[in-house]
Order: sequence, then structure tokens, then C-alpha cells
Amino acid sequence: MNNSLKNVLQFAGSYLNDELVSSESIFQMSQIANLLPTIPAVSEAVLECHLGSSAPRTDFSISFTPLNQGREALTGYCEPLANLLCTNPVWNRVRDFCACWADIESPLYKNVAHIWLEFDLDRQASEVPEPSFFFYPISITGEEEKLSLTKNISLTKNWVTDEALRLLLGNSLPEQVKKNVLICFNALPASGEVYQIGVMLPRKSESQAVRLCVKGITPEQILEYLRSIGWSDSISQLSYILSELSSFVDVIMLSFSVEKNVHSKIGFECYFDKQPQNSSRWHLFLDYLIKHQLCTLEEAKALLKWSGYSIENCNQELWPSNFTKASAFVGTSFKSTIIRLLNHIKIVYEPHQPLQAKAYLWLGHRWFSPSILLEK
Repeated sequence: MNNSLKNVLQFAGSYLNDELVSSESIFQMSQIANLLPTIPAVSEAVLECHLGSSAPRTDFSISFTPLNQGREALTGYCEPLANLLCTNPVWNRVRDFCACWADIESPLYKNVAHIWLEFDLDRQASEVPEPSFFFYPISITGEEEKLSLTKNISLTKNWVTDEALRLLLGNSLPEQVKKNVLICFNALPASGEVYQIGVMLPRKSESQAVRLCVKGITPEQILEYLRSIGWSDSISQLSYILSELSSFVDVIMLSFSVEKNVHSKIGFECYFDKQPQNSSRWHLFLDYLIKHQLCTLEEAKALLKWSGYSIENCNQELWPSNFTKASAFVGTSFKSTIIRLLNHIKIVYEPHQPLQAKAYLWLGHRWFSPSILLEK
């Protein structure tokens, strides 16, 4: 069977500028794609490009969903990954999590929407590729938590700490870490939502920390939220950074790590409602990053050129063969389409360190009706 992810990567590779992604990174991504199960569900990815550095550095993430056996694909029955899932400690944990995710009796089955595996490409050159692991929980929201507390109902999110994180960390979560994670859930404002939970398994300094990503809170709420979960550093400095960022972008999401305390490093994920070619505000934001030496001019130009889409009938000679075969069954009602999006830019704050910026390039395969494509 053809490898959908590798097909997408190969086609989109011509749109990748070497200012953002090196040829070595493209090769490593292809090697990782070869390792993964060849199922249609694995046909989208995110490239995390570190900006402002002298040499391009890229991390690589891929998604698995319940569709097309996305749950079962990482449980050990699919070649060529089966051996790693049995012998490598990090992959063992991935397998154990996905086995529970595929079990209808497990709380993971109904509470996890999808997962992402993230590979640090600069660490993988001469090693077995080992992923960090992120899962998207369903319904960890401030509104739900407040309702539970008001009704004096015990929290129903222990599945995160007692099941999901236990499987990923390979042991029970220390009580203080469990307490801190639940504090982060309880402290959410009504509009807030934990949309991603992760463990950076290959990173030894972070391998026991829990990464939380929060959306749906305003810049003012972010500062109050960080205070309420015990984060301690210069709130005034963060206030200035948030004020600057919010003057350029539409949405800011928050990411941070929790262990025995909340780590001081904070990520601000900056989103726009429109893609670069449709909004001059992207240009203004990138100019701001260049001014503050967070991005080079060449990188900014490459980012602005990334977003777009390609359809099969305009690229038939280069189009992945498995998508072409699928088109024969779909007919003319839908078009096979490979999409490229500049998803967001993350600004990373760490005390006593310069700010850092990372760009996240999304690519994937979708089916669209011709009428929708004409509107894009």
C-alpha cells in the first residue's frame, strides 16, 4: 500500500524553502514516514520551524485520528513499526496508550479526540526516531469544571492523570504533579479549554513533565490564570509581551509545562483568522518579528509563500498514485487536494533568555468540492 504521508511530503517538498527546512530534515521526515503504518489516516503533518537562527532547524509532527484505524495503527500489528513498538521504551508507551485508546471500555476511548507524534529532527540523525506524544482531550473546559465544583461533583478528569499520563510516563504520576495538573484544570476561566496535553518523551530534562496547551482565554486572563496556577516570574514583563503580540494577532493560546511546579518557560501561540495571502496583518507581524531579531527577512518571505493548495487535475504528473486511484471511486463531485497552511507562530518566553519564535507549517490531503475550491 502506498504511504499517504510520504506522498504528501514528497509533493509539498517543492514548496519548502531551504531557509526554513534543510534538505537533511526533508530526508529525515521521509525516513520517519517510511517507518509509520501505511494507512490513509496518516496524511497530514506539521513542520515546526525555528526562526531567527543561522541554520534551519525543524521538528516534525504527524496526526492519528480514530478514522481508518488510526487508534489501532500504533498498537503493534502494522509493519514496519511493529518491532520498535515491542523493543523501544518510548515506543512501548506509545503502544500502551493507543491500545487503551482503542479499547471501548477504557476512558481514553471516548475522551481522546486524536493524537500527535512529534519528532525532534536534530536529535534523530543517528538514532532510532523517538516521538514526543500529544493527545487532544474532549471537554476539559473552564465552564465544565466550574459546573462540577458548583454541584459538588467530584472531578471527572482523573482519567488524564491516572490513566493517560500514567501510560505515557511509564509510572504513576507523583502526587504533587497530579495535584498541579488538576489545579491547572480547575483554574480555567469559563471560556478556557485545555486542548492539548503532552509528554516530551525523548527530552531527558522534560521527560517527566506534563505539557498543557490552553485556548479560549484573553491576554488579560492569561496573566491571571498563570498567577492562579502558581507560575512565578515577572508578570509585568509578560504583560508587556502580551500587549505587543495582541496588537498584531487575532488569537493567543498558551502553552507551559507542569512538574512539581509550573515551569517558568511559557509559549504564546499566535493565530490569525486569515492566511498570509489574504491579510496584510501577517506582513506587519512578520515585520515586527524581524525588527526584534526573532525572524530573518528571508524566513519571512518563505513563510508568506508557503500557504496555498494544489489540486490533482492541475498536477497529474506529480500527483501521488494512491490519491489518483481514490479519485476514480470519488468521481467528479470532489477534488483530491493537498493544502499548505501557515498555521501559527509561537513566541517562547524564558526568564533571562532572549525571546524565540517558531513557525508551524501545516500540510495535508483533503477532498473538496470544485465550488469550494473556486471560493478559496
